Formats: sequence, C-alpha cells, structure tokens
Amino acid sequence: MKTTPVLLLLLSLAACGGRAAVPESPEAAACRSEARNSPAIGEAYSRMSGTNAMQQQAIRNEVAAAERRAFANCMRARGQSVPGGGVEPERLLR
Repeated sequence: MKTTPVLLLLLSLAACGGRAAVPESPEAAACRSEARNSPAIGEAYSRMSGTNAMQQQAIRNEVAAAERRAFANCMRARGQSVPGGGVEPERLLR
C-alpha cells in the first residue's frame, strides 16, 4: 500500500499544474495598451449611467468587443498574428 500515498501526491501535483503563462510579445503589449485607450471605448463608457444594471452590462459587452477589435486591428497593422484565431465572437443582440 505504499503506492497509494505516492499516487495521491502525483494526482495532487497534476491538479495544481496548469498551462504556464506565455509571455506577451512587445507588439502585443503595445497593441493591448493602444486598444485600452481606443476612442470607441471612451465613447461607450461616456454613455453608461450609474443606475441601470442592464445598460451597464450591455456597455461592458460593447467595450470588450471594441477592445478586442482594436487589439486585433493593431496586431494586423503591425504584421503580427492575432492570438486566439481569427473567428469573431458572437455578439449579443440588444
């Protein structure tokens, strides 16, 4: 029965291990910063009211989509591949 503790140790170590974070390239870091400062994001946040939770969620979804688009456009303009593939995520209808 010595194998049981060893097996439990190996299983617990395997459960803790995940994918190692891939360091972001300088181009990706610059594009991510540029995307966060995109005019579309500022415009979307300017329409957010403080009381309507449904509107706030819709604006957050719009901001996330605008940031993804700006990041992808910047990466393409720099001749880099877009991480995660080229499929555009489904957008929720309002």
